[in-house]
Amino acid sequence: MDYAGIERVSNLPRKLSTQDAPEGMAPEAGELTHYAPWGNLAIFIEPRSYSRTLLPLGKVDEGLSILAQPGPYQVRIERIED
Repeated sequence: MDYAGIERVSNLPRKLSTQDAPEGMAPEAGELTHYAPWGNLAIFIEPRSYSRTLLPLGKVDEGLSILAQPGPYQVRIERIED
């Protein structure tokens, strides 16, 4: 779902822990984040100003241009091992 024209959001199947999480961030395009108050996932397609309630989760390496298009679409997110 589009939110504010700069991010794509989705509900999560379960609540994520915010224990030991950094306090906020100013996301850049491609940042994968957790919005703590609502408990959802957000991928930014444009940068935005600092938000105390956004927690960093990762970064989209490929396909950001697809997410910038109107949906709906399904996305699969996988963790890449270092």
